[in-house]
Amino acid sequence: MSAPATDGRIRRGAENRRRISEAFLELVRSGVQAPTAEAVAEQAGVGLRSVFRHFEDMETLYREISEAIEAEVEPLWNVPFASQTWQGRLAEMIERRAKVFERITPFRIASMVYRTESNFISQRHARFALEQRQLMIAILPPHVLKDAATIDALDLVLSVDSWLRLRREQKLGVAAARAAIARAASALTGETIG
Repeated sequence: MSAPATDGRIRRGAENRRRISEAFLELVRSGVQAPTAEAVAEQAGVGLRSVFRHFEDMETLYREISEAIEAEVEPLWNVPFASQTWQGRLAEMIERRAKVFERITPFRIASMVYRTESNFISQRHARFALEQRQLMIAILPPHVLKDAATIDALDLVLSVDSWLRLRREQKLGVAAARAAIARAASALTGETIG
């Protein structure tokens, strides 16, 4: 008799954990930059104790949310480049980053709120920046790679931080932000990009 009761508790626990994660994602997507445990519990339709029962602290929840977001955008990163030229690949990279950055913008903004109190988020920001730099370096030709200042400037121009500034502070649309990044990349490399 105890096995079915245990199975039911396990299923309910897994369902509550899923609902809590989805509630956090929904709150952030809707523009809540810093969802509290109380807001997550309310959105999920569970008690506050359930949030902490399934996630011993908010850091654990951030980790699970990060994994969900990475799984969502990873297919965009893994598409092979169609272009045979580095200029074409760089243009494709700008296009991909525009799509990914648009998807992750609410989460990036929320993570900035939590960054100072979360080692995981701080480390994830650093890892994301390094991964983006490595992807960029992998497609650039030797004559561009030999100039460290150009690499650093391209890394900045192609960053999520630049994207956020263009979209939020400068209020550019997606196409205009993408065009501004391509123009800056063209100016830095001396080649037409995009």
